[in-house]
Amino acid sequence: MFEAGKVPTMIHRTLLPILLAAALFGAACSGSEEPPDPDAVIASSIERMGEVESVIFFLESTGAEVFIDEDGLIEFTSAEGRFAAPASTDALLTVRAVGIPTQIGAVQIGGDTWMTNPLTGSWGDAPAGFTLDVGKLFDRTEGWSALLAGGLTNVYFVAEEELDGEMLAHFRITAPADRIEQITAGMVSGQAVDGDLWIQSSTGEIRELAFNTDMAGGVTTWSLLMTDYGTEVDITVPDLNG
Repeated sequence: MFEAGKVPTMIHRTLLPILLAAALFGAACSGSEEPPDPDAVIASSIERMGEVESVIFFLESTGAEVFIDEDGLIEFTSAEGRFAAPASTDALLTVRAVGIPTQIGAVQIGGDTWMTNPLTGSWGDAPAGFTLDVGKLFDRTEGWSALLAGGLTNVYFVAEEELDGEMLAHFRITAPADRIEQITAGMVSGQAVDGDLWIQSSTGEIRELAFNTDMAGGVTTWSLLMTDYGTEVDITVPDLNG
């Protein structure tokens, strides 16, 4: 039999490591960073995206065909380019011109647009009906800030996720048709969509938007990536005589 007074001593000695571990765990938890406030992330993004001076972007579509001309001859695949405030962009478009894979250069400054001929590579005025206008994404009144400030519905915070060393706030959102037309540079109209939005938690910079649209040939999946905010960008009129 255990002598009086011995059992409590044994119990204390047995529980001591457990109690210490629990105390250390609780201290660690109390010192961990709190998850981001979704409302604060959206608010900071409204402000940040309304003052973007320059950014590198990559827009890609997969699935059903999307055309950048009214005649349906130039199928859009992707665009990689740069934006400079207030309304200048240059981009290299990967397309299929009459079914033939090729690349097209495009420059927009203010209301003027130039692009390269898919066959010769020479620069000229964009043809009538050319709808790609990436500058709409960053328009001070109709672009990202307007979308974030009042255009989104069903905004749901999913989680904070780490990607390439950055902490991104992941949201599920519904965007109205007029804003999707802005985001797709005029290639999609008349559709509200559900999508996923990733915002850099500390700066409010949008990193990615992904969503699907219903096109004539089926479903098109879109991905828009944005990096290198504030990088030096100089966009000029192309050499039209070259």
